[in-house]
Order: sequence, then structure tokens, then C-alpha cells
Amino acid sequence: MLPGTSTSATALDSATRGRTRVLLLFSLSGRLRPRDTALGALVDRYDYGRFASHLMTSQDVLPVPMLDEQIAPRRLRLPHGDHGLGLASLRILVVTTPRGDATLVVDCAFAGETTAGDLAAWLATTCFDRERIELDDRPLLTALTEQLGGRPLALGQNVHQLVFPGGRLQRELLSADEARKAILLNEIVYRGRMPWNPATPYDASLAPHLRNHGLTLSALGRGVSVQAGWAPHVENGLMLVALGMISALAALQRTRLAAFATMKANEQAMTDSPTEIRSLISRLSAGVNELQLDLAFVSRPTSTAC
Repeated sequence: MLPGTSTSATALDSATRGRTRVLLLFSLSGRLRPRDTALGALVDRYDYGRFASHLMTSQDVLPVPMLDEQIAPRRLRLPHGDHGLGLASLRILVVTTPRGDATLVVDCAFAGETTAGDLAAWLATTCFDRERIELDDRPLLTALTEQLGGRPLALGQNVHQLVFPGGRLQRELLSADEARKAILLNEIVYRGRMPWNPATPYDASLAPHLRNHGLTLSALGRGVSVQAGWAPHVENGLMLVALGMISALAALQRTRLAAFATMKANEQAMTDSPTEIRSLISRLSAGVNELQLDLAFVSRPTSTAC
């Protein structure tokens, strides 16, 4: 169990969180092929509670941890400061799918209380200026490259930030009236970049299955999701869902580019003999097979966990 959390005995999937936790998920460009490490499977790195058995049955197609480090929080440096939000803990993981789509996971817990405004600024910095995040006095990815065998890494296009509010912020989100709740969520989900329009009515009936009033709450945005009141094993399950989406999107983008490259190669091919034609067909067939494998990972079904 993470520090600052306690789980209710009567509602095993809900919890009171003392500290706000944020997970930053960044896709990495290029391909990082999985290799044998002492880290085991992803299911071994976090507590998934009753969901663990579902993950065990599909772990061969889940991302594989290549790096998992507990880092002294003071070592992480943001380009515009910490916005008054000091970290209590910092964990950094690099995981990659069997097809080589890698994702950087930065798992943070804040030391003190967090307001929606300060958290929004922190999220904006770690998203829009992510290339300038440093570990000690070096770019974050430069520091991680050495631990991954020296292969250069670069940030990709895809980002998701999972916010698990704790302390006063959690209590406010779960107990505030719908209008106040909407203002707070608007600030966090849009990272302070979208003004709240009080003239727009808040639809309290929107996605009622995503929350249990006063106990849990889920709010989804384009690059940020807020999940309040959930137990740590549910938080970790939600992280895995977001990780799967980031990995799948990276594979989909790569597949799209590869498909156009294959079409272009076919259109521009100069073949004058049966041997050249057979060679071209063989190359195109191999390329299509690779695309099919990538698409299989993009569209793979998720295990139904009860």
C-alpha cells in the first residue's frame, strides 16, 4: 500500500488518500525491444489486488518493465520550479510492449496539500515542457539512457497524466456541490489552460457509472484524468489501462506511417522481370505481416476483471 492511504474494510475498492498521487505517462519514440531482466513481469511491480489473476493470464502481451527505480524526490527538477508542490516520493519506470513500444512512467506523491490551481500548473509544466525535465543536472532521458544500455531515447507525441487527489483536495472534490466540483475539475483536467464558463450548465447526469457520490469520482479529459477515492490496487489498474492506451496509440501511429511507406514502395517499384516481381511481393508481404502484428496489439481485447 502506498504511503498516505488507507483502505475501507467495507468498500475494498475505495480508500482515503492522504497525499495526492500523480502518474505521468510519456510515450517514447523509436522501438525498445524487451529483454530479460531481473524485474519480472509488470504484474510483479505493483499491487493489483484482486485484478492480479486477470493480469497473470495475459502477461505475455502486457508491457514489460525495463527499468524501475525509486528516486530521491529532490533529484527531479522542473524547468519552472515545483509550483510550491514538493514531492514525498518518486518512482520512475520504463516499460515496453512485446512489439517494442516504450513508455516512461513517472510516479509521484506530493509531500503537502495540493490545490487545484497549483496542481494544474505542475501538470502543465510536466506536459508542455517535458523535454526540459531534469534528473539532477541532466535531461531526464539522458540519465535514463545509461541505465537502459546506452540506447538514446526521445519523448514521443503521446502523454497522459493520471491524478489521484489526496488530503484536502480529495475531500473537497468528493463533498463539494456540483458547481464547485465542476470548477475544480475543469482547472485540473485542462491544466489551467481552459477558463471556466459559469454560463454552461453542469450536467450532473453525465456518465453516472463513473462515480459513487461522496465516495469515488472519475473525470476524463484529453490528456488528464482525475480519479478520486479509489483504493491503491484500483489506481494501479487504471494506470495499466492508460499505459495500454498510450502503447496502442504509438503502435497505431507507427502502423499508419508504415502502411503509407509500403504503398509508396509498391507504386514506385521498377520491376522488369519475374524474379524482381517475386522479390517485391515477398518484401511487401513481410511488411504487411508486421503491420498485422502491430494492429493485433492495438485492438487486443482487455481482460474482464470482476
